[in-house]
Order: sequence, then C-alpha cells, then structure tokens
Amino acid sequence: MKTAAFIGYKVAGVPGALIAFLGVYLPPFIIVPVVSSSFRKVKDNVLLKNFLKGISAAVVGTIFAVVISLSKVAFVDYITLLIAVICLILVIKFKVNLSLLVIGAGVLGLIIKSLFL
Repeated sequence: MKTAAFIGYKVAGVPGALIAFLGVYLPPFIIVPVVSSSFRKVKDNVLLKNFLKGISAAVVGTIFAVVISLSKVAFVDYITLLIAVICLILVIKFKVNLSLLVIGAGVLGLIIKSLFL
C-alpha cells in the first residue's frame, strides 16, 4: 500500500497518492467481509475443500519455481548463500520475525561487503 501511495504521489501529488492508496486498500476492505459471510455457508462443502487443496498445492509449486529462478541470480557468491542459509535456520528453528531477518541480512551484507572491498 505504501508503494502504491508513493507512486501515486510521484505521478499526481497528494491526490494521486490518495487515489492510489484507496485503490489498493478499499477492494480487500470490501471483499473480505462479503466473502467471509459466504464462506460460512460453504465451509463444509467437500468439493470446495478439495478445490482449495488443489490451489494450495499449485501456489506452493509456483512459489518453489520462483525461488529456484530467483536463487540463480540472488546467490552471486558464497556470502549471500551463507546469509540465506543462516536466515532459513533462524526462521525454521527459532521462528525469528521475517522483517527483522530482512533488515539484519541487509546490514550483515553491507558490513561484509565493506570489509572485503
């Protein structure tokens, strides 16, 4: 949402930021209550449950394919691979907040690169 507001601001100033923000924020704000009330009616539908299981499998497969594709360009050296492995361990074993990991990995990368350049 912040990105949309920022781009809207860059394109059309404050009115653009407001329109972009509302364009991103309002649809889910409206759709979620409508869908949630409908979901209660069909939550025990076996066909729907199986459909959602299939979608879940497809989403996981797609994410896995994207990870493989991105890893080819993200891991440019052993340092980046080491940082990724450490972050993976911290997430799985210690349930560290992802936001903290992203910030920490960025800072660690800057420190390491500044030491070796």
